[in-house]
Amino acid sequence: GDVASFEGGIKFFRDVFRTIKVLVVLDDVEEQSHIDDLVGDQLDWFGPGSRIIVTLENGGILQTYVSRGLAHMYEVNEMDNDRAFELFCKHALGTNCSISGYLEIGKRIVKATGQVPLFIEVIGSFLRGKTIEDWRKIEDLIKLQKENSREILKDCREILKFCYEALDEKQKQIFWDIAWFANGVDSRIASYMWPNQDLLPSHLVLMPLAKIGGDNMLWMHKLLKCLSRTIDQEEPKYPGRRSRQYLLVTDLEVINRKEGMEVVEALCFDFKNLPRHTFMETDFKSMPNVRFLKLDHASMTGNFTNVFPRLRWLNWQGCSRDFEATKFILIELVILDLSWSKVTVDWGGWRLIK
Repeated sequence: GDVASFEGGIKFFRDVFRTIKVLVVLDDVEEQSHIDDLVGDQLDWFGPGSRIIVTLENGGILQTYVSRGLAHMYEVNEMDNDRAFELFCKHALGTNCSISGYLEIGKRIVKATGQVPLFIEVIGSFLRGKTIEDWRKIEDLIKLQKENSREILKDCREILKFCYEALDEKQKQIFWDIAWFANGVDSRIASYMWPNQDLLPSHLVLMPLAKIGGDNMLWMHKLLKCLSRTIDQEEPKYPGRRSRQYLLVTDLEVINRKEGMEVVEALCFDFKNLPRHTFMETDFKSMPNVRFLKLDHASMTGNFTNVFPRLRWLNWQGCSRDFEATKFILIELVILDLSWSKVTVDWGGWRLIK
């Protein structure tokens, strides 16, 4: 069947699994339409005995299924003290869970976190290998935040920002890149963006703020991605970071602003479900520091001499077979994604991209 389109993929999905007993997990669902599109509004696309597990923050999304007797809703209980402390020790102390002087402080830290698993994992990983004085500083910081705010998520954000500030400048650069465009990307590919950074052997990167999973995929929790937006808005000492733009087509007019655009490092456009747009070289001349460019299902025309002197990653899915740009010189390019394109070995772009 045709799986090149969303509709074709869903039809193929239904045809293959409609008689098979399956377990489906939909994680972090934000809209009811996502459930309807993937498992059907009657939850009946699969064989007898199938089970569908949905995790979400907004329980109201499931109400329509619950009211029709199609689903049951369960709330996840707060992690108990023993399991929370076990999780903390795993990340903070590893196998050596009996270091004198650390355990009592660790128990107090865990209690102060409110048993939030993400928070425990982040703090534990951050404290691994640190001195007992560092542990006391974190304990005092958490207590101070709890005194100033009763909102656990606000407490988390402040401590996460503290961990972020402990990164060196190169690590902060990687944190931003993962948060904005490399989350969910194979680390073996994304690592070309960061030369001389040894990320792969430990299967951990910038712990505790991001990870490399067992499948080599870079992963950052949603709250940590939100942290990047918070820093972006609140930290005046990161003006360049504030200028990182995740531009959707509704923000297209932003690139026409010439002043202040020289600090922009990442631009993202996706015209997959929109009329194809053609970019001119003049659209980018005011942004010489762009390192990541996503132009999915868009075209380019004009003379691009010296337009992208620092571009390292070009994501151009759905690239047109007709290549109209000239002097498309990308001397720093290390990652080129032309998937879902009608590009062949005799594509004109191969001799024009240098």
